[in-house]
Amino acid sequence: MKPGLYEDIPFEEYKKIDAINNSRLTRLNECPAAALIKQEDTPALSLGRAVHSLVLEGAEVFNREFAVCPPCDKRTKAGKDFYASFQVENLGKSILAADDADKVMAI
Repeated sequence: MKPGLYEDIPFEEYKKIDAINNSRLTRLNECPAAALIKQEDTPALSLGRAVHSLVLEGAEVFNREFAVCPPCDKRTKAGKDFYASFQVENLGKSILAADDADKVMAI
């Protein structure tokens, strides 16, 4: 991808761009070596991305990038099977638990 300004770019593509962004600058400020380490996706980052998407990009982008999983007990076989099929149905989307989606909507 060529350097430049892009609108309406999916987050997964955005992450692949080898350029400076706010997260990298923050890590650079705290520890220069940390800026070179790939940042893992945490539940907090996923929630923040969901809020950013819904508030700043709108429901259409949010619905394209996130799927809200209905409550299921992933400790049971039925719950594990349901969650696995939900992931397949929403391949390429970030999965949000229903309670996290409620937090996003509240924010």
